[in-house]
Amino acid sequence: MSNNSLRLAFSTRSRYNPPTPASRHPGGLHEATFNLDENALPIGAAMLAETALRFVRGELK
Repeated sequence: MSNNSLRLAFSTRSRYNPPTPASRHPGGLHEATFNLDENALPIGAAMLAETALRFVRGELK
């Protein structure tokens, strides 16, 4: 996995569910209208753990 794909994965995990008509414009990460999807937290934690394991194993450059 490249650094760019890791950045994309981490930046999109806070918006796990696809937009619904009521949330088509959820706001940017640094805006007052940002709405975190808490269902994304376990997925993000798993991604961070997997990345750490891959780093320790020497699989990431």
